[in-house]
Amino acid sequence: MDPILSTSASEHVSKAKTIAAILIIGILSLLSFVLMKQCKPEAKMEERLFAHPSVEVYTIVTTEQQLNIASQAVVSSRREVQLASEVAGKVIEVSPQWKRGGIVTREEILIRLDSADYTAARARMESMLAQAQENLALETAQSEMAIREWERVSNDQASPLTRRDPQVTRARALVASAQADLEKAKRDEERTILRAPFAGRVRQSNVELGSYLSPGFTIGELYADDDLELHIPASLEDFPFLARAGRFPIEAMMGKETQSWQAEIVRIDGEIDRKTNSARIIAKILPNGKTYPPVGLFVRTILPTAPINDLSKIPRSGLHEESSVLLVRDTNTIHIQPIQIIRADQNDLYVKGLKTGDRLCVTRLQVAIDGMQVEVVLPQKQTTTR
Repeated sequence: MDPILSTSASEHVSKAKTIAAILIIGILSLLSFVLMKQCKPEAKMEERLFAHPSVEVYTIVTTEQQLNIASQAVVSSRREVQLASEVAGKVIEVSPQWKRGGIVTREEILIRLDSADYTAARARMESMLAQAQENLALETAQSEMAIREWERVSNDQASPLTRRDPQVTRARALVASAQADLEKAKRDEERTILRAPFAGRVRQSNVELGSYLSPGFTIGELYADDDLELHIPASLEDFPFLARAGRFPIEAMMGKETQSWQAEIVRIDGEIDRKTNSARIIAKILPNGKTYPPVGLFVRTILPTAPINDLSKIPRSGLHEESSVLLVRDTNTIHIQPIQIIRADQNDLYVKGLKTGDRLCVTRLQVAIDGMQVEVVLPQKQTTTR
């Protein structure tokens, strides 16, 4: 057989087998597709549900309220004085209480100066006064005698020179001058004894026994420890709401215990502190029994305010924008309500523009539209508005 014919026949047989295989695979694929289409399960159509935002609400209570404004101050004495010597002299006596921290009573002798020179000066002034009074008596007698002599020899009115009026006037002036000098000498002698002008406590003493004092020398400082006051700062934002009278509590930590007293507003400082841009309330401290806080003690205060009508206290989380909140209506829809913020503290806001019973949304919403539907969950636990 011809080799060329044999090779050609083999190629025809191989092509026929390939075509047959392709046809079989195609038919099987078509049958599989038809079967899968007829037997596939039907997809169930599910309705897509939209979930409304869940929010917590805070029920509003609107009342007449007094705000509590926290502040702090340092206890100071209402009466403080620097005592100074009015005369010169050597210190010959010093009170044992005239030391820092000493307690003195009113009119107690603190310092005594050597008064020998002032006693001698007083004696000289007494002598000069006696001489002036003697001279006045003599001039008065001579004046009366001159008037009688003139009336005996003449019916005309006597002249001032005849009556010796200038001499009498000069004698009276000398008496008045001598009396004034004597009074000054007595005062200088009394000023050698320095007394406490009021009962209190010694802050500073600058003298020792044997030292020499000149007029105007400061011997020390004294303050009243039972007449105390507070200079309490208040911000300009809080100042319009502050009460102009009334009592309020103050407290301070002393050791491990909290001590408390009462204070009473006596006046408002009319000047604004430039450094802190704040006003100051001056209050008198009342005793707790018979005890007062020590001067210099740092105390905490709660200042009262005048009553404010229609005020609501809300948590800071309830603020939507700078001056609005989100209210939840009975239909569980959002309403954007404008408010007026009266005062803010660390956790709460005191506002106007709400009514008792309003439901305040305290949940932060990324998007809040007036009329938007929400789902209310358990309300937030509330605190008292007082």
